[in-house]
Amino acid sequence: MSDASPRRLTSRRRPGGNYTRVTDVPRMFEILRPELSARLRKSQLSSTAGTLKLSWYRGALEADYGHGEFGPVRVATIEARFPGVIVRSQQELPDVIFPGVRSDLATWYLPGV
Repeated sequence: MSDASPRRLTSRRRPGGNYTRVTDVPRMFEILRPELSARLRKSQLSSTAGTLKLSWYRGALEADYGHGEFGPVRVATIEARFPGVIVRSQQELPDVIFPGVRSDLATWYLPGV
């Protein structure tokens, strides 16, 4: 994910959507920050200021913006952003409600289809 060029960030859509797993969201945001700032500058929100707040499964980030630019990312935990929330590992629960299933997979290839 080292190339955040506009060519790679087009609005091309695939039927059914895309799924991407991001292992380091703050780093991804930092890499995309110049492109996101450019998009902000071209939008109706270019003269506004505020704080972007993003949260995901076990983390959160904030980035101030103003004058069409995003500032550096600040990382926070969900617990820090929401004092009443306690995040605990629940690995046993998914293993219980979504147990592994053995299966045999047969794939047929049909020429010309």
